Amino acid sequence: MFEFYNDWKKSEKDLVNEQNRKSEKAIETQKKLDELNEECNKLQDIVDKLSEEQKEMLKNVPRTQEEWDKFNEIGDDIEKKEERMLEIFKEVGDVINELPLSGEEFNEQWKKLAMDVMKRHRLNN
Repeated sequence: MFEFYNDWKKSEKDLVNEQNRKSEKAIETQKKLDELNEECNKLQDIVDKLSEEQKEMLKNVPRTQEEWDKFNEIGDDIEKKEERMLEIFKEVGDVINELPLSGEEFNEQWKKLAMDVMKRHRLNN
């Protein structure tokens, strides 16, 4: 019977300690919630002041880490394509500089060479 009493007292003490820890955390948790609610209200006030066009633009902003990762991949891909286009423009410019033609002859040769460059880079869609 005495062992049961000691177990009971130990359980009671553990329960009281656990409740005390929870109540301490509850204060911290409530404080964090209040801060987050305040920040959320500030953001909502800012959003309320935006024009309809700006609000529509906000719909495209990534919200999750996965969406941001996908967005960044697209951005990297766009940068690579931009670099490729600049290379193509440089190549086209070099071709133009080598042409000793003028007038209609120049235009015809220009179209032909530009199409060749575009076909080489698979841009003739």
